[in-house]
Order: sequence, then C-alpha cells, then structure tokens
Amino acid sequence: MINKLRGVSACKFFRPPGGICNNKVLRASKGYSIAGVNHWVSDNFIFSSRVMARKLLDSIKKRGPGVVVLHEGTVSLTARTRAVVPEALGIIIPQLKEQGYTFCTLEECARDNPIIIPAERN
Repeated sequence: MINKLRGVSACKFFRPPGGICNNKVLRASKGYSIAGVNHWVSDNFIFSSRVMARKLLDSIKKRGPGVVVLHEGTVSLTARTRAVVPEALGIIIPQLKEQGYTFCTLEECARDNPIIIPAERN
C-alpha cells in the first residue's frame, strides 16, 4: 500500500541499530542493502552546532569520506538536537564543499561505496 502513495517509494536501505551487523541482522534485512556508517557523532547529546560540526569535520579529516549519521532527537532529553543538526549542517556542508567534497544519495553512492553492501548476494 505504501508504494501506491504519491511520491513515496519503497525503502531500499537498512542501517543496523548501533551499527551492529551479524547473521541474525542479515537474515532479518533480506531484500535491503545494508548501509554501513563511516562517521558516528554522538549527536543526541551534543547541544552546540559548533561542537557537532567540529566533531564531524574532525572525523572526516581522520577517516575520509563516507556515510554520516545524524539524528534529529526523538526524546525530550535529545529534542534540542532538532535545532542543532540543521545549524551544524550549515557549517559542515560549506566547509566540505570548499575542500572538494560532493554529496550523493545512498542510491548514488551505493555504486562506489564498499560500506553499502547488498543484503542478498546472487
């Protein structure tokens, strides 16, 4: 039914909670591509956009390009990150563009990123 909604398509990617991927997770995610994450920032407990931006930019400098996960905050303690994440992205994106980085959707970068793997192998 979801596929019949206008402008909505089926989800193709799955990020294991906490990044933990084992055989049980692989079996449960059959049919999805696993989206691994290169950069984890404990953003649920960062309440400063400058601190969040610095942590992510430092991670990218050390580990190189890759998939980034940022949360918007879903519980009362972390709800403040709903404002921090967009502000941090306003710092991060221009700096990365200046350094020559480009951005892509998971669909686009799945072709070239070994951290995104098919859950089913032929």
